[in-house]
Amino acid sequence: MSDTVEQPVIRSRRALPSGRAVLGALLITLAALGVLLASQLGDDATFQDVIVATNDLAPGTVISETDVASVRLRLDEQVTGVVLDANEVIGNVTVGPVGRLEFLQ
Repeated sequence: MSDTVEQPVIRSRRALPSGRAVLGALLITLAALGVLLASQLGDDATFQDVIVATNDLAPGTVISETDVASVRLRLDEQVTGVVLDANEVIGNVTVGPVGRLEFLQ
């Protein structure tokens, strides 16, 4: 019988990434997804230029070029009756009060 002493086996364990590394990877992934989403929304066909009032208009006001502005908005397909061209309303008279940034119809 041999008196052999067994040597302990040392196994190296692969270390897990630190919390900072995981957080950094998560932030990079979220940034990439944000850029992808923003690029797809820019080409979306539901964005339209609509005409809004630049200030409050009282009933009976003759609409001038300074009273309207074009704003690009994403509109639901069910929205109807909004003016898309300022020339359609310039020179017309308001029949009711129109609030600032309100759609013109």
